[in-house]
Order: sequence, then structure tokens, then C-alpha cells
Amino acid sequence: MQPRHYGTNLNQPKRFSAPFDPAGYTYWDYIDAWTNVFWHQNNKFKHSWLIYFKNNTVYNFPNWFLQWWTYFGPIPQLFPEEVQQGFQQFNRLFNNQESRIPADLMYFSSFALSWIFSWQYSSKSKESLAQNLKEVLQLLQQEEEEESSKKDVGSSKDIDDQDDDPFYQNEDDCFGISLEDD
Repeated sequence: MQPRHYGTNLNQPKRFSAPFDPAGYTYWDYIDAWTNVFWHQNNKFKHSWLIYFKNNTVYNFPNWFLQWWTYFGPIPQLFPEEVQQGFQQFNRLFNNQESRIPADLMYFSSFALSWIFSWQYSSKSKESLAQNLKEVLQLLQQEEEEESSKKDVGSSKDIDDQDDDPFYQNEDDCFGISLEDD
């Protein structure tokens, strides 16, 4: 949202559509929310976000969003191979001199690509690394046990239904690549 979409007074709180405390938010609160929401982590450290751009939408990004993108946007080295190839071709044709929008943001918004945002924690202390490794192994073991118990309970029909359901996507779809005509 750009300032002109908010209204004439950026400091005037707008009310939430549902009861909430605080009862409203200013434009500055809106900007802060874009950053602060990504610092939230649940108690299992498994919070991730699927971020995407809408199809057939022309974006006019405010300056604060360009700064946000630099910090929270996707990392090109982690793109799937097809997305990397497309980005390289796009980058060759994109004129950085004529746009204040970074090439990767223009690429993602133009082609309605999406990405998964997730924190990766690291530490240099051996004790901390050992504790983190222990917690990760416990989580993996717990997930494995839960998955095996679900397989025992679930039927093969449910699994077949998941293959046909567009809700269940492969990793390419998570990055906005659709190999099927819509």
C-alpha cells in the first residue's frame, strides 16, 4: 500500500475490521508490520511463509518496500534451476538504468512468482550447536514417528486424492512455476 492509498493523514488510525487490541493502525504501523511479522517465530522454530505476487497485476512499489525487498526478498542462488535460467535471461533484457525497481523484484512481480521464506539459525558456540542439533534430531524423529503413524491410519485413497488436489503442490509450484495451462 502506498501513502496515497491510505488517505490524507498517515497518522490517523484506521480501524481493524474485527475487534482487536489496539483498535486501529496508522500507515507507519502498516509498514512496521511488513518487517516485524517475519521476526515472529513459534516455539518449535518451524515458522515459514509463502509469499507471492498476484497474476495480471501491475505494481508500483513504495520506497519502503524496496528496502524491505532487499532484506526479506528471495535469494537468487536458491532459485530452482528453471527460475535461475529465466532470471538470467530476464536480467540480460532488463534495463537497470531506467527503473528504480531491482531486477529480481521486477522479475518476481512480473511473472507472479512466489517463494518460501524461513529463518535458518546458526551459532559458533559448540554448546549451542550441540543443543540445536539435539533439538533438530528430536524434531525430525518426532516428525518421522508422526508420519509413520499417519501412514498406518490413512488410506491409499486419501493419498491418491492428494495427487489430484491442486492444494498439494510440488516444490516448483511453490516458486510459482506452473507446467500446466490454466
